[in-house]
Amino acid sequence: MRRRFRFCPQCGRPLRDDKTHGLKVKYCTPCNRHYFDNPVPGVGVIAVRDGKILLVKRKLPPMAGTWALPGGFMDQGESIENAGRRELLEETGLRADRAKFFDALSMGSYMFGTVVVLAVEASGLHGKLTAADDAADARFFDLKKMPFIAFSGHVKFIRKYLKQLKSN
Repeated sequence: MRRRFRFCPQCGRPLRDDKTHGLKVKYCTPCNRHYFDNPVPGVGVIAVRDGKILLVKRKLPPMAGTWALPGGFMDQGESIENAGRRELLEETGLRADRAKFFDALSMGSYMFGTVVVLAVEASGLHGKLTAADDAADARFFDLKKMPFIAFSGHVKFIRKYLKQLKSN
């Protein structure tokens, strides 16, 4: 599913495989330029209200029909916190007064290669909870009775959040 450059975006000629810095990368001989296949940054939002965590049911692959943290990919020029706020609003209709970086990890994806997922903790939630964008449903779940979570990285973020709650 994931596509890599096959032709140089500058001159249009076919790229060849090359090695640089110990990595296999695409290279354009006429342009003398390497094209790195960098990870894709995404955000996952931890939003808890009244002891319940907000989850969305995924409408689209991967893992359509399963629950996950609200989130998605960052846009160019967007801060981690603003990406979290935007994704929260797009998928759930809720706004957050505050958003702060929580944690990060990398995950493999057959569609996108390596994804660096940046968790954002959102608080001061307001608005009407409404599933939208690529979310089929959005609900708050008791932290002790959550459904199956689609992505192992989201499970790790939730576990770390719960551990911090217990230690405070």
